Amino acid sequence: MTVSAFAVEVEIDGLWYNVISKVKEAKVIQYKNDVKYSGDIVIPATVQYNGVACNVISIEDYAFDGCSDLTSVVIGDGVASIGQGAFAGCNGLSNIVIPNSVTFIDESAFGSCTGLKSVIINHRKWHNEYWGVCVQCLH
Repeated sequence: MTVSAFAVEVEIDGLWYNVISKVKEAKVIQYKNDVKYSGDIVIPATVQYNGVACNVISIEDYAFDGCSDLTSVVIGDGVASIGQGAFAGCNGLSNIVIPNSVTFIDESAFGSCTGLKSVIINHRKWHNEYWGVCVQCLH
């Protein structure tokens, strides 16, 4: 089997990823074709692409930006970073669970998430410890 070193954008189980199968990595990216993410989302620790298990390592900048019908997100263990504005403007988002593996959350990752009620990081309730990450949220 020949595996390309190039990244490919692909939809897997309703989420879009930038997949580099040669290094077995995947990154959650913004929706395509104007079909925004909605409902309850689980971001897995790994995804399968062409028979290769790829570790999901990040949620890229603006991946869920403006997905106002998104209600909850559970992020799989292994994801290490959440990009700038990743969940910005997700007004319907009320709950998010972030695993221990996340070591970096960029600025305004949850900006204007006015419906956000609960953020669990490292199995602890978040109390707005990261200034700039959550602008106009956590009511």
